[in-house]
Amino acid sequence: MTLRLAKDTYFSARKDKLDMRIFRCALSPEFVGVAGALAGAVLGQTHRLEIRWLFDTYPALGGAAVGWLAGLILALAFRWAVRRLRKQKMSRSDRRRLRKQKTSPMARWRKVVLAVITLLALLAGARAAGIVFGSTRPNLILITIDTLRTDHLGAYGSDRGLTPNLDVFAQESTLYEAAYVPSPWTLPSFGAMFTGRPPSACGLKTDASELTKWYYSEATLPEDVPILSQALREAGYYTAAIITNPFLSRQRGLNRGFDYFLHESEAPKEKLREFQAHQAFTVTEHARGWLAQNRQEPFFLWLHYLDPHVPYASPDTPETLRNKYPEQWKIYRRYWYHLMSDAPPPIRDLYIEFCRKMYAEEVRYVDRWVGVLLEELRRSEIYDETLVVITSDHGEELFDHGGFEHGHSLHEEVLWVPLLIKWPQGWQADKRIKQTTALMDLAPTFLKAADAPPMEGMCDGEWARQDGA
Repeated sequence: MTLRLAKDTYFSARKDKLDMRIFRCALSPEFVGVAGALAGAVLGQTHRLEIRWLFDTYPALGGAAVGWLAGLILALAFRWAVRRLRKQKMSRSDRRRLRKQKTSPMARWRKVVLAVITLLALLAGARAAGIVFGSTRPNLILITIDTLRTDHLGAYGSDRGLTPNLDVFAQESTLYEAAYVPSPWTLPSFGAMFTGRPPSACGLKTDASELTKWYYSEATLPEDVPILSQALREAGYYTAAIITNPFLSRQRGLNRGFDYFLHESEAPKEKLREFQAHQAFTVTEHARGWLAQNRQEPFFLWLHYLDPHVPYASPDTPETLRNKYPEQWKIYRRYWYHLMSDAPPPIRDLYIEFCRKMYAEEVRYVDRWVGVLLEELRRSEIYDETLVVITSDHGEELFDHGGFEHGHSLHEEVLWVPLLIKWPQGWQADKRIKQTTALMDLAPTFLKAADAPPMEGMCDGEWARQDGA
């Protein structure tokens, strides 16, 4: 395109007999440098050129440098075309005057100013991957929301208005439209996320048919399997976790590598009796307190919200639901769903409708408290330099195929999860990825961002390599 422009300019100038002095700015080395740098900054933003050795070593600088070279070549081509035009039209006196102008004080200052512009343009290209010369490694925050169905988020097409805060966060993030977990229940799913291995390679079973028996067993993540939190701590990160869900307790082995590990089972007994230890506001308040006192950089913080897991006991549930279904509410609070198989169809249909409404209110509730946390992060000085991931360990079946809850089937409603990634410095904000994505890629993505070596046996996936729609 640049050569075509130069060609058109050449023939137009010959036809109209224009004064060639109007092209002086295009003849200077400064113009070539700035044009190349600006073009490089634009091309560097794409960050998609497949020169693996360069990107693997210097992911951001590589993209900017390659883009700059491409822009420089285009600018040189333009200069060559205009120089030919100049030689044909400029007089000797014009050439002597041009040489004097190049050595004047004003010309020297112009070179300094344009050199600064060139450097800034190169840095703009380097910022494409969220990494700038001299920058520190980003803080890492992983927010997991238990049992969250993707189709309940507005960012994924729901029109129910349940997730205004997650929807705003999605606009700041890269949204993955087809993210899947390798297991329909919690422990194997997190085992895969934190090791970069399939559950079978972590010593964890994905079949939850004997879940009750297995819950009371000694099942845990084997100590000889490397885990993300350990790798990040060895790389110099301060690691912390604020967790709910019994399958994520210290007994299960996911506490390895955390400098600070707070689980809901460690809450006061009166909180456990009231179920407050499981509720979203508790996780958010603990997280706010931790962030206020621990701004060590870099840090890795994992927050796990149990809502909207059964029993769907959101304290924000409107009284209208309880008043509309008083009998179902009593049965639900006492027995959950275990009496459903003996219920006559009319009651069953009402109960199903009630369960779906209760679940939706739980989604609304957890969105509210995740939003409180996100808003506090936005007001802090660390948000722009922090990599934040929001996802889930699995979804939930709400009688879509006759079944309920999770862990017992491999339906889309259970394995398809939301995945939102806010990269540092706004990189790839408000972007959508259509291709299928595995949650096992969490570990390699975080380690890459932390400039930490890969773990043994880990998959080589990395979310940052995926192209958008």
